[in-house]
Amino acid sequence: MWKSGGSPTSKSFPARTRECKFWYIGALQGGEIDCGAEEAAREHIVEAAWLSRGDFAGKTMFPPMLLDDYWRDREQGFAAPRYVGLRRMAFY
Repeated sequence: MWKSGGSPTSKSFPARTRECKFWYIGALQGGEIDCGAEEAAREHIVEAAWLSRGDFAGKTMFPPMLLDDYWRDREQGFAAPRYVGLRRMAFY
């Protein structure tokens, strides 16, 4: 999961910006997770880690489906791709 640091300004993410993201299930096979990519810097991502459900408690998560729906889908074996909907960005 990604953890963002700092707070992007409207100059970084103008209200007219639209993003389409795809989330994939994965397992770390070796090596290290690296946040040095240009895309990570653009989104102010400063840390990446594999987290348990308990690690999310009391935190604001993006996308919000990571709080509940993801875990239900995981328990059911991810039977099919899931559309998580559109939402207005909370931060720019």
